[in-house]
Amino acid sequence: MVRRAAGGCDAALAHLLQRCESKFEIVARVSLGPLLRSQVDTLDLVQSMKRMLIPGLRAGRFQLDSPEQLVALAATVIRRKVALYWRQQRRKNVPSLPEAALPQVAGGERDPAVMELENEDYLSRLLDKLTAEERRLFQLQLEGMTIAEIARLLGCPAGPLRAKLCRLRKKLRDAAENRE
Repeated sequence: MVRRAAGGCDAALAHLLQRCESKFEIVARVSLGPLLRSQVDTLDLVQSMKRMLIPGLRAGRFQLDSPEQLVALAATVIRRKVALYWRQQRRKNVPSLPEAALPQVAGGERDPAVMELENEDYLSRLLDKLTAEERRLFQLQLEGMTIAEIARLLGCPAGPLRAKLCRLRKKLRDAAENRE
């Protein structure tokens, strides 16, 4: 099958990729780690890796003798994509505090109760921007449920739900960055 896929047979390539799909997802999940997993969807990372590898596989640029070599190649691509994403995140500008706020922060003059109220108000404004369905999904994730558990609870397929959650995380990140 590997030789047929390397020879340009699309059916063999599709079957080989499907056969290795679960291993790709494991590699992506482990490579992302807990910090990036909340920002990057595992399946999006796997799809991105496939978009990069498939043309090369069709063109015969890679010498593969076994599915394990395909998984190893995919793991290398995924790790490089994760490293690139991590570097991009580190380069993002971190907003600086206005100078007038520095003495308050440095001196610890802020009342914790006031800060808690400000945070609750901010979270409330963020949640107001979500639909009822998005708030429900957000709540279920905050409760620690996995995507598979949420999908079973809601009676929907995990794939589209994963995409919805990815869009929801992006929506929340964008709203937090804009801090309206």
